[in-house]
Amino acid sequence: MGYPAFNLSVADGTMRDSLALMRFTLDQRGSLRFIIINVDDLTFLDYNKAQNVQVNRSAFNDVGLYRSLDGDRWYAPLLNLWDQFVRLFTLQQVDASLRLLQVESEGRNQPVFVFDPDGQAQFYRSMSLDESTTQLLTHYRQVGYAGWFQPAHLDDNAFGYLQQLLQQCQRQGISVLGYLPPGHPRYQQYLETEGTGYLSYHNRVVSRLHDLEQIYPFHFMDFTYQSEKLYGDDLEPYFSDAIHPNEAGSVIIMQALYDAFPEGN
Repeated sequence: MGYPAFNLSVADGTMRDSLALMRFTLDQRGSLRFIIINVDDLTFLDYNKAQNVQVNRSAFNDVGLYRSLDGDRWYAPLLNLWDQFVRLFTLQQVDASLRLLQVESEGRNQPVFVFDPDGQAQFYRSMSLDESTTQLLTHYRQVGYAGWFQPAHLDDNAFGYLQQLLQQCQRQGISVLGYLPPGHPRYQQYLETEGTGYLSYHNRVVSRLHDLEQIYPFHFMDFTYQSEKLYGDDLEPYFSDAIHPNEAGSVIIMQALYDAFPEGN
């Protein structure tokens, strides 16, 4: 688009993260022209309801970002300290510590990421795409992943954070482009055939995004079922695994967004 850009994505990012990171960037730069965000099915899944456990999926735990999220309120650092204290004494933290000790004593598994010389992270894949997809689906079946996607498990808070982001962008003249990334056809088939509520869940996400599109400077594209349309029959060069397009796959997604919305409005 002819403008400087920066990839500010984070692993397991939530809409709460996107809002805080946008405000943090505005504080640092003063202005933005475009924002591109991922608005996929997982972004709007309430993990606490889906898994019936307390899960903190926020990818950040930083005072500066908390201030960005909470509007520089005086108690933001206190929230950060309290969050650190609470998470220090949770069963999840104890379990994570025990697993880390086990890894240090028995050796590490293959990495999740590898890093290019310029610092860009790539999902690590040492097997074929078909093999890695089989491995992922085997794991998902073990944990009942497809069953998580029920209409009742939509996270209204995530939509609320998205609406706050769009409201601020509307006030400051920032265009927002969103996309739901493509999944491997076998992954999508698994969700549809073994997840009784998936299609209804997905359609509700898309419907609510369309509602926001009518109000704010926001457009999005749903690539969920378009992997073969985007990449052709051979998906091997374009996916890191069944759910993550690699750099080459992401370039095609960004080009498709640009072709559809060349000026972001």
